[in-house]
Amino acid sequence: MDKNSRDRILNYIRLTLSEVPASVASLGRIVNDLESAFATLGEHDTIWRRRFQENWAALEETYAFELDRGLDELDDDSSRIISEAIARLRSVIRDAPA
Repeated sequence: MDKNSRDRILNYIRLTLSEVPASVASLGRIVNDLESAFATLGEHDTIWRRRFQENWAALEETYAFELDRGLDELDDDSSRIISEAIARLRSVIRDAPA
């Protein structure tokens, strides 16, 4: 993948991470968008990929938990977990290998 394509994808991920999900549906969209963008990046540093996946998984697990509960809105605990995971993902993106 060329540098311009990679930079566009990383910018898309940054934009996605600037959104604050208020509902289970919006969290689901963010989870799916991040997963798709990450898959498009292809091969990168293994440690960096693992950091991204670990923090993305926190979002995905919270989404699955909220879906299972059948709620439309995120509760305070889920919102906290999501905020922390998004902050960590922003850090991971800042550290993306060149």
